Amino acid sequence: MIAAGVLVLGVVSALASEFRFRVDAADAARFREPGRSAAAGVAVVLRAAPEGSRIDLLTLTEDRGARWKWTDAGIVSAGRVRLRAPAASTALVVVWEGPGGGYRLDGPSRWPAESSERDVVARAARTVRGSILVSGAADEIRLAGVEPGGDPLCESDGGEWQCIGVPRAFSGRIAACRGGAVAGTAVVRADASAEAALRPVAFGALLRVEPSEYGPIPAEPSVRVLRPPAPKDFVTRADTRWLVDALGGGLVWIETLSTSPEALVEVGAPGHATKRFAILPDDVRCVEPITLSLPRVAMLRGLVTDPDGSPLESALVLVRSGDPGDAGAVLGDAETDAKGEFEISGVEPGSPRLRACHGEHGCAEETADPARPVVLRLPGRAAFIGRVLSSAGVPLAGAALRILPTEKTWTAADDRVTRLPLTSESGTDGRFRISAPENGDYLVEARTESSGVARVAVRRSNLSPRLTDLGDLRLPQPIEFNARVPGCASGTLFLSGPLGGETSLPALSGFRLDPEGSGSVRLPEGGAWTAWASCSGRVEWIEPAYLPDAAGLAGMEVRFGRAGSRSNGTED
Repeated sequence: MIAAGVLVLGVVSALASEFRFRVDAADAARFREPGRSAAAGVAVVLRAAPEGSRIDLLTLTEDRGARWKWTDAGIVSAGRVRLRAPAASTALVVVWEGPGGGYRLDGPSRWPAESSERDVVARAARTVRGSILVSGAADEIRLAGVEPGGDPLCESDGGEWQCIGVPRAFSGRIAACRGGAVAGTAVVRADASAEAALRPVAFGALLRVEPSEYGPIPAEPSVRVLRPPAPKDFVTRADTRWLVDALGGGLVWIETLSTSPEALVEVGAPGHATKRFAILPDDVRCVEPITLSLPRVAMLRGLVTDPDGSPLESALVLVRSGDPGDAGAVLGDAETDAKGEFEISGVEPGSPRLRACHGEHGCAEETADPARPVVLRLPGRAAFIGRVLSSAGVPLAGAALRILPTEKTWTAADDRVTRLPLTSESGTDGRFRISAPENGDYLVEARTESSGVARVAVRRSNLSPRLTDLGDLRLPQPIEFNARVPGCASGTLFLSGPLGGETSLPALSGFRLDPEGSGSVRLPEGGAWTAWASCSGRVEWIEPAYLPDAAGLAGMEVRFGRAGSRSNGTED
């Protein structure tokens, strides 16, 4: 009897501490009274284990304050216990696991209208609670990320909150909601204290990341909330005002203290495409998950060959959108290996196009099929051949060749990807071959690091021969002069140009200055160039900042003055 009394007192103490304001003091006192009268209502036999464990029965009322009323209790004997409750009442069965062992919950469920017998099906649960630091009353307290059917049985009395049905392994967020929106949150961890304060937030949402077609939940989704782009900012960065917390099972919680009209969320996962979604406050309904679907990505494989079917190494392969609304946007790229083969991963499902280009054999484009390798045979037509010579007439090996669209061809193109420059290189005898990507007017350009630039105008059309010999391209001497930037010891002089040149693609060159601020300049061609300097790690304006005729400076010394200086100009 003494042991049984200790057990009863222990369970009473546990009931009061675990459920706090859900069970009122009168119930707890009546629970302890010896010789109490039998409970009224419909009797149900519950089959439960372990032997000797205590089971309490609570029923839901409409009373203000304590909603759960203690109704009956019993000790498991021969694997069974008989409990009574009003017919059709909402009942919650609490199975105690002994002092310090916690408890399990069966229900809430509807109590039968007639006597019956059933098994106890209880889930391991724990109580978490804390204070509410959110101004204004919360409509409801919810858990973010509890599996369906796992009602945490949360409520508050205005100043405090508690959830008595929290799964023991749950780690995530408790949210206070007002008007359907999240007004406050608290972190709950399975291995941490069960006490937590609900603190205010301006915006909170639960995201569920899943594939757009049948398949497993993407593993380890990567989620970032991006900051609004600044003017002329081409790099999108994470907004540090947002907290992002992965809860497992494809669920991710985001929240911020800063008032924000929307969240631009970037979501990615291994084997899936990265997507960006705008989430507005009106999209959020307390902690109901917002589903973000990620399509699985495909692997594209293929082979690039020359016109004779031989594999081509170092061919550029571009993945282009097959959606007409995307205007053939480039989605990925690769370069062929020594066997002419390529692989491109991370491509969204569909029928993208593949465009392969090689400087010597031109370009070809095919619709891709992830289910089979694609073979792209380059046409090799309308190619230009010739030889690169030095200014002294010596064949130059390794000279860089480019074929560039003229400004008119570039601006008139409906699809500028088809006009991108192609490159090649001269052989040991100075000979080269280069192809235009599509019909139009182009410039074939040759240069080396130690020479000037030579260009020749060419045209490709449907009537062009397979090969056009351009003869010899003799590279001129570079334009060389000395430069001096007083007060810029061991700095760097930068020159960009030519401005408005034949290709409208200015080059950028940097020249080291010695401790006296002097250095040698070598420009590949004349025309107008702009200048500035980097002195002691700082970019500085210099004068003259504009050189209208670089060719006229050959053999001279050009003195640049740092901004504000009067010592600028040229002298022999």
